[in-house]
Amino acid sequence: MSRVQSLPADFNHNLVMTDNGSRVSSFGGLVMVREFMDKIQWACRIAECVPFEDWRVRPTHAYKDLLSLGTLQRVAGFATDTSMNILRQDPIWLKVWDGRLPAQATMTRFFQTFRQNLPALAGLHRLALQLANIKLKHMRGNLVLDMDSTHFDTFGHQEGAAFNGHYLAVGYHPWVVCEGRTGLLLDIQLRSGEVFTSVNAGNYLDDLLAHYRDRSVILRGDSGFATPEVYEAAERNGVNYVIKFRDNDLLKGLSPNIVNHDPAFWDDEREHYYVTQYRATGWSRPRRLIIVAQKKVENLDITYQYFLTSLQSPAETIVQFYRKRGQMENYIKETKSGFFADQLSSANFFVNEARMMVACLAYNLMQLMRLLVFPPRQRLWQIDTIRTHLLYIAASVADHARQTWINLTRGHPGQPLFWTIVKNVQALRV
Repeated sequence: MSRVQSLPADFNHNLVMTDNGSRVSSFGGLVMVREFMDKIQWACRIAECVPFEDWRVRPTHAYKDLLSLGTLQRVAGFATDTSMNILRQDPIWLKVWDGRLPAQATMTRFFQTFRQNLPALAGLHRLALQLANIKLKHMRGNLVLDMDSTHFDTFGHQEGAAFNGHYLAVGYHPWVVCEGRTGLLLDIQLRSGEVFTSVNAGNYLDDLLAHYRDRSVILRGDSGFATPEVYEAAERNGVNYVIKFRDNDLLKGLSPNIVNHDPAFWDDEREHYYVTQYRATGWSRPRRLIIVAQKKVENLDITYQYFLTSLQSPAETIVQFYRKRGQMENYIKETKSGFFADQLSSANFFVNEARMMVACLAYNLMQLMRLLVFPPRQRLWQIDTIRTHLLYIAASVADHARQTWINLTRGHPGQPLFWTIVKNVQALRV
């Protein structure tokens, strides 16, 4: 039995600090997230998407519950399995999960099962996509798919870790695909660190775009995806694209010739847009190329940018549309710094992928919650702000004859907003 600590404050001896408040929690706002998970039929979606094979005899905790708990851990800001040793004593966490929480060892063994259970691992990807589609299926207009790659640091001997020449670091080099207008994550694919950005991207896009054959889709990507394999995959699936194009010797000679035929170019320092048909060696046909040229007066330099596209809109409109994909970097940063998608501690590649996917499920869950039930001004909040204002709320737990009351403090900064969102959650129909 643990010993109760108590200590009087030096500045006021009438104040005594003690830790005997066994029915007090810092996670009062967690009930709101649990309510939202129920409204979007979280448990049913896990059963539909993730085919767990459970070889255990009379297990205390079902795998679907461990997956839900791991997701909620990351929503609350905990990245490691060891945090369960503390959370399993918290009264709010106990009430949210029907009075039983696993120990750290159980969570670790759960992730280790993905070494052999690859169908369940694929199911985590399906679940992330299904969560995104809760919102996307009701959206009008084009879907904007932003494709990018990023870097995850690794330490020690981790399967698949390798040196990446672009990032000058050892780690993984995953693909990330988000919907550009909503920030919802459609998929993330863990890859070895030494693999170049565009390797096998065409086959990957075929599989992903198959889910949106009945929708109008525009693909945006940086110069790492400027390969015929990517263009042809988009065209094969009826998808328009805007891809930033890499410089080469042919374009270095072509661009000055185009600029020199435009007398207006030399009158100012603004960007000028030119369109031409370009066909590289090995291409089956020419494609539309946009050249953006800008003159710098201070050094008389001319800078060029190139964009390959299947869109027929004005060149300036297309370039400005492409530049909005800069928001994609913020989405990736949120998955990493906010939900710990890059904190992969296992030596096994598939276990690391499972940990990454649980973090991304947490990201999609909260992104979906922002879009569906948050007031417009709060939809841009990052997860750290949400935790401070809406999740980390002091609360006491009181059991009565038929009900359990969770008494939230009136002094937390997000009190009016909290009740607004709870009412929106309970009114939600998916």
